[in-house]
Amino acid sequence: METLRKTFAEGQPFKTHSDCEVILHLYRQRDKDLCSLLDGMFSFVLLDESVTPTRIIAARDPIGITTLYQGRSSKNPGAVYFASELKALVDECDDIVSFPPGHVYDSKTDTTERYFKPTWWDGDSGAEGSIPTNKADLDLVRTKLEEAVRKRLMSEVPYGVLLSGGLDSSLIAAIAARETEKVALAQLSLRQKRIEAMSGTATPKDLLVDEAATLAAWPQLHSFSIGLPNSPDLLAARKAAAFLGTVHHEYTFTVQEGLDAIPEVIYHLETYDVTTVRASTPMYLLSRKIKAMGVKMVLSGEGVMKFLEASSVI
Repeated sequence: METLRKTFAEGQPFKTHSDCEVILHLYRQRDKDLCSLLDGMFSFVLLDESVTPTRIIAARDPIGITTLYQGRSSKNPGAVYFASELKALVDECDDIVSFPPGHVYDSKTDTTERYFKPTWWDGDSGAEGSIPTNKADLDLVRTKLEEAVRKRLMSEVPYGVLLSGGLDSSLIAAIAARETEKVALAQLSLRQKRIEAMSGTATPKDLLVDEAATLAAWPQLHSFSIGLPNSPDLLAARKAAAFLGTVHHEYTFTVQEGLDAIPEVIYHLETYDVTTVRASTPMYLLSRKIKAMGVKMVLSGEGVMKFLEASSVI
């Protein structure tokens, strides 16, 4: 978002530090084409009351990480409803769909179009040029993965990592631990400069705030794991945490606690899919523990698993 501010919204009067405000300025310049400029996880509904009739722009990130639902009601024809949870629409709408990832809705034309158009999108069609022919660049894969983790650590709140001890989560934790150490060193350097500045007669010219020094990171990365007592995942996570030097938090739950949590898990997931509920129940229990510690954001290895097809489920 900082890049977008400098590139497309330079000189614009920003009133907040929110990463959402840049969307307003991009809308004035690029209209609904702003979506292709956003890089990250998002879903938003923009209300433009400066035109008649009032215009609504709604969009969801290319992968569909954040949820967004769209509904219509036969009792109120012409109205369009949006919500991040299905349960918010069931009493109002009789036609509800999951808003498709990588798409944008425009009330001006009452249409939903795909803005995410990667070169590999039509790979299954077999058309000429639709299937990549370049050899796998493993160095590039590593670079891009590190960049992805680094970008998501640009957090204004304390963060941590979910660690099972498997390849995927351990890989993400290793990158996050290294980046967190860089942040801690940057914060230490900034504190030392401030101490020197306070003890001297003049402010040093090199007292510049490094972006890394402003991130809301603990001095040491915290990792979290959960499982049944004596489960192999807990042992593997413990070993990985010791190797990476994270502050590790290990929690256990009983079978009965897992069964008792299922109704709440289904309520929040809004699905009865067995595989999803089964995988999400421990995560739900763990998330409650993490939230109680004041941690607002955690990384996991799920994206790595899907990207590298490391799971037998794929």
